[in-house]
Amino acid sequence: WQKKSVITSYIKNMFNDNEFKSKHKQSLKAFTRERKLGFNSVIQLILQKSLKSLQNRMNEFFDKLCSDITPATASAFTQARSNLSHSAFIALNKEGIVAHFYEDGIYKKWRDYRLIAVDGSKLVLPPSKEIREEFGSLETTDNKGVVQGEYNAALASVLYDVLNGVAIDSIVSHCRSSEQKLAIGHLKHVADGDLLLFDRGYPSYEYLGSITQCSANYVGRCSRGSFKQAQKMFEDDTIT
Repeated sequence: WQKKSVITSYIKNMFNDNEFKSKHKQSLKAFTRERKLGFNSVIQLILQKSLKSLQNRMNEFFDKLCSDITPATASAFTQARSNLSHSAFIALNKEGIVAHFYEDGIYKKWRDYRLIAVDGSKLVLPPSKEIREEFGSLETTDNKGVVQGEYNAALASVLYDVLNGVAIDSIVSHCRSSEQKLAIGHLKHVADGDLLLFDRGYPSYEYLGSITQCSANYVGRCSRGSFKQAQKMFEDDTIT
């Protein structure tokens, strides 16, 4: 809890840092005036996880902030959000959480290893032309394989500390990207004291070669029908 308190305090300081604000807004003019939805408020609203409607979230947020303030509208939030760069959240995780969580060397381990896993997932995105041009789309089919439509999507890949609940690194890419190639991009965050876990969708000659090249420890599931070298391993009766 002490570590959590330190990290929370550091993140709050980042919110109020003028250099952080100027680095992660879309233009020089953005968030220069004192408005209901300033830089800090927009970030906090985005970070809140809720199934409630946007306007209800706005009402609750401003009620907690100050009951005398009339809540901003959902439309105003949409406009304010467009002035914020996505890079703010990358920096908050990298500089505010990951860097400080591990700096004292005190965290949960398994047999002296930091236990980390990589996995990917498809994300369903809003149906806008700009998003489709950036991340692509996927087709939907019926049980006979007939195309019924399509939807905007992306592929997310996360390197995750499974014992401590920390997302060490994450990537959002085109929906038709390769999970293996995105996983290779995470390897710069894997250290000697880590044990990397991955499912059977990842083993490929390129991926395993990349892990070996960076001298990482790993455990992964592998299909019997995988590449030639893996097939030979299954032919050995001593391997279970």
